Amino acid sequence: MVGLILHLTILWLLLKLLYNIRPDIWAVLLVTFFSVQVPNIEMVTWQQTFGYTIALIMLLIGMNQLWLYFVKGQREFWRILLIVFAMLIACFS
Repeated sequence: MVGLILHLTILWLLLKLLYNIRPDIWAVLLVTFFSVQVPNIEMVTWQQTFGYTIALIMLLIGMNQLWLYFVKGQREFWRILLIVFAMLIACFS
């Protein structure tokens, strides 16, 4: 159950990032393709791969915040802190 929740979180964050970059149907199609690949399904069912899943979640959070900071011009200081925190957790998980 935890693996499914983490997998859905990854899909939501990936969709959010891709939709921020280019809001069209290709973002949805790419996330759909990503969601049904065999290695991703194995990451849902195998509990020892949750560290990789958490690292991917943190990486997507950091990348989304980087996109908003540099491209969209939303230059708040808390975004920098969130980027640093998310990348730090991604490196050590």
